[in-house]
Parts: sequence; structure tokens; C-alpha cells
Amino acid sequence: MVLLKYSRFSNILFYFTIIFLHFSYFTYGKKSSDVFDKVSKETGFSAVFLNTIETGKLIKQCGCNEQEKCLNNMKAQIYSCSNDCWGIFNKITKTPEDLKKCFDKKKDRITSFMECFNRKSESCNPLNDNKMIPKHNITLMFHIAEKQISSRKNDIMKSPAVKPIRNFFNTTLDFGHCLKNCMLKGNSNGFCFDKINCQPYLTEKKTIVTIKKCLKEFDWKDELAEICDCCIKAGISELNKICPMLKLMAGGSKKVHLQTKPPSTTVSKKN
Repeated sequence: MVLLKYSRFSNILFYFTIIFLHFSYFTYGKKSSDVFDKVSKETGFSAVFLNTIETGKLIKQCGCNEQEKCLNNMKAQIYSCSNDCWGIFNKITKTPEDLKKCFDKKKDRITSFMECFNRKSESCNPLNDNKMIPKHNITLMFHIAEKQISSRKNDIMKSPAVKPIRNFFNTTLDFGHCLKNCMLKGNSNGFCFDKINCQPYLTEKKTIVTIKKCLKEFDWKDELAEICDCCIKAGISELNKICPMLKLMAGGSKKVHLQTKPPSTTVSKKN
């Protein structure tokens, strides 16, 4: 719950670039919501919710101010850990700092996506009236999220979309592993939510529905196409086989948007 909300959405590289790049080969022409349905199914999304509930334990649902405080705390930690782990990309590019800039310049966009998710998910309690919810083990969430992706690594590697970017894919998984360990080390004495004794309330269904809604507001195909081109310029030549496809996806999306745009109702004035 917490991990999905902050770690996945805060880290553009680990979520959008890798998971969506994997499925983009099969989803040209499909809706963003269809893509996420496939992603959530193939990556074992539900396990992060179902397998981390602490049986018989309840915790207060965070008030909105409490949730925002912990959100900002975790976001700062993620960006700090990203900086510490970024050297891993030395394995695939001679200019890792240029690669980092490709993602740093998208921080505002991912922040907008997070704000959309926070607004539409209604995960905090505006009344802050001690409403109790099932308690999740946040540390376990990190382990299970990584395990779900790692356990499917071999199947993912067989994908025609991933084979050309094998080195980039593996290096990004290494980056994700480093990020997880950094976050757990930095919160060895408890996460912000543990310390203030509350958690956001999200179910798997509510999370997926909310992500779909925000994907409609977030032109992720355009964002991926831009990031992909930037990565090539930063030395990730493997993406040469992927970027043209992403451009086609982005172009097709724009074409559909133009076709569905309602006609103008402006009436020309007679002379």
C-alpha cells in the first residue's frame, strides 16, 4: 500500500520505464488502463496488499496532514537513495549523470501524477477521528514487491520487447534492489507511518481504479518517448530498437485524441 503509493510512483525509472517498456510491445493501440491491468497481473501486484496484512492488527487511518508529512518524508528519502544508487548505471553508460538528468527533469510530471493519485484515492481521513483499518507491514511490502518482480524475471526476459534491452533491464533491477536496501536501512528504526502510528487506507481494487483514472490525465506514452530519446543520447544504445515504437504509440495516441475532440460550437457571424 505505502510502497506502491510512494516508491513506485516516485521512481519513474523503476516503474514507468521498465514495466511499461516491457508491455508496450504488446499494447500498441490499447488504452492506458488496459496496459496497467496487464502490468498489475503480470507483476503480482495483489501480493503487496494481501501478503503484508498483520493478522488481527488494526491501526489508525492517517489524517490528511499526517499522510502528507510522511509522504514528503518518504519522497525525500527515495530521491536521496536514488542519488546514492545511481552509480550502478556506470555498467551500461559512460555518462550516468546525463542519464540521471533524463529522469530528474521529469520530477514535476511524476509529482503531478502522485498528486492526482492522492486526490482521487481518498486514502487519508479528513476528519482524523481515529478510524481503524487493517495494519500492513511496510518493511515486508518492500521485500514482496521486489520478490514479485524477481520471481517473474525469466518470463519477462523472454519478451520480444525486453530481449533487445537485456542489459538495461538487468541494471535497472539492480538499481531497484539498491534503492530498496537503502530505504530499509534509512528506516531501520521504523518508517514515518510507524512512528506516528497511522497508515493510509488503500485496497488493491481502489489503487488500480485510481491509477487508471490518473493515467488518463497523464500522457505516459509521450513521457516515455521523451525519456527514451534522452536515454539514447545519454549512451543507452540498446533503446534504439524501442524508442521508435514508443514514438508511434505516442503519435497514435495524439491522433485518437484529435479524432475524438468534439467539434467547435462557434457560430460564424454574418456580415
